Amino acid sequence: MRQKIFFLALLSLGVAISGYFSIRAASSLISFCTLKQPAPAKILQWEVKESKGKFPIKGTYSFQWDNKTWKGETVLSQPWHLNEPAAIASIQNKSKQGWSAWFHPNNPLKSSLERPFPIGLLIRTAICYSVLIYFIIISKINCN
Repeated sequence: MRQKIFFLALLSLGVAISGYFSIRAASSLISFCTLKQPAPAKILQWEVKESKGKFPIKGTYSFQWDNKTWKGETVLSQPWHLNEPAAIASIQNKSKQGWSAWFHPNNPLKSSLERPFPIGLLIRTAICYSVLIYFIIISKINCN
């Protein structure tokens, strides 16, 4: 009886974790797929934010689309900097680069300076499902 409860707990935990990563991966994929149109961006301001002891960089930008100017903000993806001077030095390098704003052609309010493919999330989701399938196979073997 304890063994069945243990495997049910493992299965429940596996389902919960797989569901969590599935939702995050689906959300990231949807974001990746909807931001399909690039446009040259003009960076209006770089800013260093502090978040849980790390220092991400936030960019405020504008871009032209359909004879209108659109504005947006993006907190650049990780790795975040470990201290504020490193983030400021990174801003100096980033200010010299040319940037593109990625946006949804039908709704330019949805935009970003980055369009990363969520490969890491997809790999983690696949690993979670592999572990879940393993738990299911083991529970079938041990509970019979």
